[in-house]
Amino acid sequence: MTMPKTALLALLALAPLAAMAQDDTPAPTALATSAVQVSTDLRASYVQGEKMLVHVTLTNTTSQDQTFSDIASRPHLVKFELVSPDGRTQTWFNTPPETDTDARVTLVPRGQRVVLLQVPSSQRFVAGEYSVVVRVQDGETEVVLPKSSFVIEKADPAAGTLVYEPLALDRSGHQQAWVQRSKTGYELYLQHTDGKNAGRLIGDYHLMTLDGPVDPVLAHSRPTERWDRHVYWQVDDNSFAWIRLQGQQVRGSLQSTDLPYPKVKLLGRGVTDTEGRLHAPVWIPNPGGRGGEVRAISAGNKGGPRFRKVVRLDAEPEWMETAVDSSGNLKMLFTVDGNVDLYTLAAIGELPAIGRRIVKNVAAEDGTRPGTPVAARFGYLDGSDGQGGQSVLVLFKTDAGHEARWLALGGEVQTTFPAVKLPEGASVVDLLAQDRDTWAALVRTTEGVLTVVRPDQADRIVGPGNEASLLMQGDQLLVRALASAGGPYTLTAVP
Repeated sequence: MTMPKTALLALLALAPLAAMAQDDTPAPTALATSAVQVSTDLRASYVQGEKMLVHVTLTNTTSQDQTFSDIASRPHLVKFELVSPDGRTQTWFNTPPETDTDARVTLVPRGQRVVLLQVPSSQRFVAGEYSVVVRVQDGETEVVLPKSSFVIEKADPAAGTLVYEPLALDRSGHQQAWVQRSKTGYELYLQHTDGKNAGRLIGDYHLMTLDGPVDPVLAHSRPTERWDRHVYWQVDDNSFAWIRLQGQQVRGSLQSTDLPYPKVKLLGRGVTDTEGRLHAPVWIPNPGGRGGEVRAISAGNKGGPRFRKVVRLDAEPEWMETAVDSSGNLKMLFTVDGNVDLYTLAAIGELPAIGRRIVKNVAAEDGTRPGTPVAARFGYLDGSDGQGGQSVLVLFKTDAGHEARWLALGGEVQTTFPAVKLPEGASVVDLLAQDRDTWAALVRTTEGVLTVVRPDQADRIVGPGNEASLLMQGDQLLVRALASAGGPYTLTAVP
């Protein structure tokens, strides 16, 4: 696996969208400056229909302070001269203000400043091969970078993580990690959409180029750490890799480790704690046969990853749902033999996880059983009745149908909904754990069709899909699905 060249992030700014175009031919030579070096991270491929984002890096190569045009506040000073697939030459740049400020920035000796710019109107670029010359104006001097080329490709997602994190969406928005199949390899992206309008793309940020396909997992985090968390994936039977984010870039370099077990399997979603450490749950089957144990890989500590004990079981959990609490600890909810267990792994220290059984698969005094737990999602309820805070919505299969119940983390039942009928043989893809008054399930039928089931309403078929999740936007229920083409994600409103 290879990483793009990274630099110290001194400044991050996204240029406005206004643009102009001219039919000028790119200059064949480049002007140089001995004091400040200008470079970009133009890549070999980009996704059609999405904003083409480019980091422009200013580097002071001398031992004295140097100044340069403030291209973060004056993005019109950066021009992109493009030759499109049909041979047409155009210059794209942001519209200059009526009055330019002539603002400059100071670079300390050997210092860098990195600015994130959008190539104007790049969402309209057609698929095909392009060449580009970047020109940067610095006072009376124009720095012209050597010609380079890139290709615009249609979206072809190989894998992706679909998650809904309802807390603090106004600040962090929706984030999704996905992998693009490309002529250049496999490209890992972080997509960012508006928290108030999930259909409005803010940016698709390229993280790194991979040698092969992976199934990325975007770690949980508290809302304040969502731009400082991890993306990780399993490499083979007993190794996995991870990167840590810093804003829209990778912080540091790709990390990987071989686990001291013959075989492991990632479970649920890990968390990034308040100190920037990753805790990822895994299932380790017993090499001798039956059973195994759940452990958590804790990475980011000095001395390498730790493999912390959670619990030894006679069988692999049928499913696992995870969350992060207000202290950055990893919460793990899973079911074995009809029981529902909740374990907490403290972010600080090396102690094993602490667990308790919150639903027991035993008959009540009237002879009834709680039903078979088939899925769960963590959520947050209001505290108007004294029972608010982090809770869990569990869906049980009973004789009457599928019954959803809100449970406190101690196991107390907070709300029970009437049972509903799911399509015969359908599997639960996602639950919407929004509030105590309603819930919804996204299920996949035996024919592979995604269907939304809600109490007191007829089933709503939303079409085929691979990975998919539910989310609420105001009073509107939406289904986000990984697209097979033209994506990477589709957003469908549920009537």
